[in-house]
Order: sequence, then structure tokens, then C-alpha cells
Amino acid sequence: MLNQEFMHPETGTATLRKCFRLQAEKMATVIRDDNPYLPFSPVV
Repeated sequence: MLNQEFMHPETGTATLRKCFRLQAEKMATVIRDDNPYLPFSPVV
């Protein structure tokens, strides 16, 4: 299931594994640079 591809609003196609990594990188940026955090919201 982690390797199943879907349409990601920022990167085009992605897997859940890649989505988790992207969210971790965003969270690190929020902590480091004090930017607002925008969580991933799947389009259903």
C-alpha cells in the first residue's frame, strides 16, 4: 500500500512513502524557520 501511486497536489504522482517523507521535510522547515505548517489533505 505504501508504494501505490496517487495524484499529489504539489508533486504530481507520488506514493504514500514519498508523501510521508515530504511531510517530515515540511515539519523540519516549520521547526527550523518558523513557517506555518500546511498538512497534506488528500483530494477525495
